Amino acid sequence: PLSFADVTSNRSILIGEAFNLNKPHVPGELLVKMKPGFAPQGMTTLANFGGEQKQLIADGQIIVASFLKGSDAELLEIAKQLMNDPTVEYVEANQIYSIDRLPNDPMFDQLYGLNNIGTGAAVSDADIDAPEAWDITVGSSDTLVAVIDTGVDYNHKDIKPNYWTNPGETGVDAEGNDKSTNGIDDDGNGFIDDFRGWDFVNDDNDPMDDNSHGTHCAGTIGAKGNDEQGVVGVAWDVSIVGVKFLSGGGSGTLADAIRSIDYVASIGAKISSNSWGGGGFSAAMKEAIERNKDAGILFIAAAGNSGSNNDKRAHYPSSYELDNVLAVAATDNKDYLASFSCYGEEGVDLGAPGVKILSSTPDQNYRHLSGTSMATPHVSGVAALVLSTYPDSDYSYIKDRILKGTDPVETLKGKVATGGRLNAYNAIERDFVAPSKVDGLRIVTAGMSSVQIAWDPVGDDGLDGEAKGYRVTISDKAGQTIRTQVITSTSATVYTLENLPLNFEGSMSVLAVDNVGNEGEPSDLMDFATIKVEVIAENSADNMDGMITDGTWGNLEVDGRTVITDSPEGLYSRDKNTNVEFPAFVVPNGNLAVSFALKYDIEKKYDFGYFEVSEDGEAWSTVQTYTGKLLEWETQNLNLDTYLSDEVSSLHVRFRLKSDRSVEKDGIFIDDFKIYAPRTEQF
Repeated sequence: PLSFADVTSNRSILIGEAFNLNKPHVPGELLVKMKPGFAPQGMTTLANFGGEQKQLIADGQIIVASFLKGSDAELLEIAKQLMNDPTVEYVEANQIYSIDRLPNDPMFDQLYGLNNIGTGAAVSDADIDAPEAWDITVGSSDTLVAVIDTGVDYNHKDIKPNYWTNPGETGVDAEGNDKSTNGIDDDGNGFIDDFRGWDFVNDDNDPMDDNSHGTHCAGTIGAKGNDEQGVVGVAWDVSIVGVKFLSGGGSGTLADAIRSIDYVASIGAKISSNSWGGGGFSAAMKEAIERNKDAGILFIAAAGNSGSNNDKRAHYPSSYELDNVLAVAATDNKDYLASFSCYGEEGVDLGAPGVKILSSTPDQNYRHLSGTSMATPHVSGVAALVLSTYPDSDYSYIKDRILKGTDPVETLKGKVATGGRLNAYNAIERDFVAPSKVDGLRIVTAGMSSVQIAWDPVGDDGLDGEAKGYRVTISDKAGQTIRTQVITSTSATVYTLENLPLNFEGSMSVLAVDNVGNEGEPSDLMDFATIKVEVIAENSADNMDGMITDGTWGNLEVDGRTVITDSPEGLYSRDKNTNVEFPAFVVPNGNLAVSFALKYDIEKKYDFGYFEVSEDGEAWSTVQTYTGKLLEWETQNLNLDTYLSDEVSSLHVRFRLKSDRSVEKDGIFIDDFKIYAPRTEQF
């Protein structure tokens, strides 16, 4: 457990519990309680750390101390040292308390994305934890968010209080004329009288929404909070600017999109919300977003609504491989990926609520809409809260806090890069205290291609709270990392690592990660090894002798090797259920493993490949399922002991492909198939 001891006694102080630097607090300030019999005037330790006595409270026994070194990380170190002073009883951050903020906006209870109480079929807490975040901040009018869309109804009662006016184009000029109408580019950004944004469809300074899409997005980002009307945005206080390049019909040109992206930089916004897409790759658009990157702008983009995998079929602009782009999928009120939402384990970053979202629409109206367009402004609103809380942040820091702070969601594993859904509270929480070091790492059982490990429970801040997850690093005997595996379960302290190399010897360590991404100290390295095995049967796939197949499987030369494939003549067929069965293997006992080289290209979610085993060739058990893409050869190592009885004397194995009535792909490629059993002598 992460703790430290007072040098004059054996008492331990848990860092997160005692100092509260992870809670809202006055920057640079600590409360120092003196022990009975010691006067604050006699304390010299403060000056050693550049501190000064700001005031005395509690009958003069508590010093409110201010330090020039005001970062939380530095304050933590100072607090530790102050605890070593024999005159000090305890040290705390000067916390900030507030009411538990729930807005009085009458439609708030319909905004499940912000606060889901599980009404009807909804799942409680399938939301972004907005009320928890609002206890820290509700945003700031100093934070400017550009909504690149169909425009924004800046006269809407929920938008108007938070709508931006360009300070360079308001007030009066040297001649006493109103800058907003004087026909002069007063701020020198190339746009005349752009006091409330710009309309690139009509090339004028009136970005009024004639569709409703942009106003809906703007309301989710920053409808004014606690004003007794309508809805509330993720950020109660923010500055929103409409940048219109989509017409009333919902379409716009590449040229106007690029001009809009560049305009955002010209007015100094650091966040842009982009609920649009379509078309192919554009070098010109990518360069525009890169210019945004150079200007420090986070470009938040909708993943798309075609329900497809963006890793296989890119969706722009969300698929541009730029680190200032943040791609957003849509989830529903049960934390499921929306049926229409695009996804991608590599190309889509996170999920956010996007199904039946209530927000503002033009002419003082409100409406439910669905789409990744509705998910994106939730993320943009949280980005505004992050920037309001940490005003010196650049785009990478904002993005990092958002991604590290996601809530792990089982239905998003393998669908988005984080495997999680947006969480506003985690993104802004003032927590700079890492979890404690993982202790007690041990092997529970070792298999032929797996090990089950365990460790002692770890808290979020020291022992306070609960770690969000863990990261296991596995290294070979030479110390080279061969795998890093993230465990997102908060309660798992026993875990099975699968698909390890056969006959592996190496080491591992585990560290804890908290809800904002702070990483604890890695555990001590633990040497380990899998059970030693030897080959008892194999098929190199050089020929099909003895194979049982329906005629579709065969040999093919791929990457300089002869392999077995379901489609030796080209793409696999539609609406088929085909398999190839290897000759039965004689086995000494039920404790077996298999190894084979594999690559595949299978239509994700609709077509599937299976590796299956049987004791009699009649009743088959599925060991592994494959769908999507694996375009580089990968060795699969799989334990079979749980699928076979102790009395088994022969083993049947097969590969099967099941396709639907659409889309043909390259299919499955298999090579170097081997059956392993434990060596008689383990060494």
